Amino acid sequence: MSRISIRITSWAAAAEPVFSIQGHKPGDTGIRKVIENFWNAWSDLSKDPDSVTGRKIVRENALALADSFNQTSKQLSDLSGDLTDNISVKSTQMNTMVNTIASLNTEIRRIEGLGDTANDLRDQRDLLTDQLSEIVNIQVVENEQGYSITIGGTALVAGPAATPVTADILTAAAESGALTGGEVYGMIVSRDRYVKEYQQLDSLANTLANGELEVIVPAGSVLPGETEPLSEPRAVKVNGINGLHKLGYTLESPATTGRDFFTFWAGAAGITAASITTL
Repeated sequence: MSRISIRITSWAAAAEPVFSIQGHKPGDTGIRKVIENFWNAWSDLSKDPDSVTGRKIVRENALALADSFNQTSKQLSDLSGDLTDNISVKSTQMNTMVNTIASLNTEIRRIEGLGDTANDLRDQRDLLTDQLSEIVNIQVVENEQGYSITIGGTALVAGPAATPVTADILTAAAESGALTGGEVYGMIVSRDRYVKEYQQLDSLANTLANGELEVIVPAGSVLPGETEPLSEPRAVKVNGINGLHKLGYTLESPATTGRDFFTFWAGAAGITAASITTL
């Protein structure tokens, strides 16, 4: 950790996110609190930059912050995967239902064509149609071939014919506005809207490490690449905590300039919520 006492004046992007998913906001154990602890540790260290204890506290909070990013990113990724799996399960259930309804259409028409009643089969078809309507919003019309069932004009059942349903078809229907209700719609919205909003953590993590930041370096400081102390405070733009850390010097003898404070796990392409780590 390098040594310098500065004052932050502006950040090009917000360093603290406002999380809200279906009315929920993380409590004191969430990332918001971890970020707050991280900034407080830096603030305390700025009052005594030579403090070994203060430096250790900053490092501990940085590790906690990186770990919180990593764990939250994994949880979001797992949640997205679970929702995708559940959508696939529902599409399989829908296929069974629409195929059965199409078969019932054929059987009801055959039996009633012979002059007999098919009330039990009609009850089965109605029950399946009700169950299908809980999974997705459907429109049902009865004609001479039986039930015609559609989603936003796209046929699922047309008399004896059933259209295969896939997770991709359901996602496309939600994107087009044809799918507007039911269990699957809720899953798709949760995955593609709410989870993705949370996954802006990637941008936050990278901004924290490398986002454009303006600081005031106090008079008497010697900036890297210069030999004379500053005669007056100077505004300097740096790239995030990493750039800020490079303005300082180690306590070693001879002192060396700082290096990146945040980096990323081996194998990653750059800093994201999943890959961020610290020195």
